[in-house]
Amino acid sequence: MPDTEREVCRFVVRRFLDQDEPTSRRILLKEFKGALADPLRKLVDGGALRTVENTYLSETFLPKSTAFDYCGDVEALEIARKSTEAVLRVVHSLFDQELERDSKVQRQFTPTDIASELGSLGIADVDAKMIRIGLYLAEEFSIFHTFGRDEKQIFITNFRPTEHIYDAMKDSNPWDFHIGQRRMSLDGRGRGLSTFLDGYEAPHIPGIKSLPNKEKLIADVCNQLRRQAGIALLVIDLDHFKTVNDTKGHQEGDSCLDRVVRVIAGVLGRKGVLYRWGGDEFAVSLPDFSTEEARATAERIRLAVEQAKPGVDVTVTTSIGVSANDKMNNGSAEDMLTAADTAMYTSKRQGKNRVTSWPVAEQ
Repeated sequence: MPDTEREVCRFVVRRFLDQDEPTSRRILLKEFKGALADPLRKLVDGGALRTVENTYLSETFLPKSTAFDYCGDVEALEIARKSTEAVLRVVHSLFDQELERDSKVQRQFTPTDIASELGSLGIADVDAKMIRIGLYLAEEFSIFHTFGRDEKQIFITNFRPTEHIYDAMKDSNPWDFHIGQRRMSLDGRGRGLSTFLDGYEAPHIPGIKSLPNKEKLIADVCNQLRRQAGIALLVIDLDHFKTVNDTKGHQEGDSCLDRVVRVIAGVLGRKGVLYRWGGDEFAVSLPDFSTEEARATAERIRLAVEQAKPGVDVTVTTSIGVSANDKMNNGSAEDMLTAADTAMYTSKRQGKNRVTSWPVAEQ
């Protein structure tokens, strides 16, 4: 089966590189016939491929960075690595320039700006297509906010760098470090792509009805604070979920919530606990996380939900608030939850589909 997984992975990667297109399930079925179901599930569950559309009979797939590493295509891997590292260097430079400008209004940048800065930095042999690919893959690093995509909703057209670029550039080889954090153990010990990319067995993915409630969340946070340990909280509210209930009924609304739960749980792995806050709101506890670490996780959740399209043809995204006890003096569990909730409502007011950290929301 691993050979078929690699072939599927290589097929999706090459179609993406050669045609700038996602690969539909129908095309994969034509190519791989009956041998598709299990390898494709493992590739998606393992994070090598991501689903970009879930409408009936038109499920489509795009490669993640791990797909380039796993598929065995040396040329494709080198294109991905070179493109991504070039874009990371440019985003780093652009963000430094923004800090020097010391302006209250941060600029948005485009692929044209990337091309111009590549010349300034003396980075050669990176064409317009590689810039598109580099921006596409760099989004996994959570180093910028995305404000626009092309007509296919694949490639980024507008973005704004964030301070997380410094975290990405701490290592001298950011691409290798990124892949190393996500690479599967494929050394014959029976661990295929159904395990998560950071090396532990995939946890059971809960449904909406099995999530612990708000009271359990408060008890867990109190216990962590009593131990004088670090902890961060996320409060997550779904944007436009009411439209799903109003137009498709509560059964589809429940299915949408289950899809969101699976996406969030997949991002968290064993690093955090997901709770049902109430209605279409959720909370996450992240033991031993700082505010910045929690915000990076929140950004990954936000992006994963946006890309998964849990509302199918209704756009459902997330507004997320972050709080952590590294920014609060002697705050109680209720204080931390109130802070995260306030930050979440700030995300709502500022346009939705974004992350806000406390105390920024209070200023």
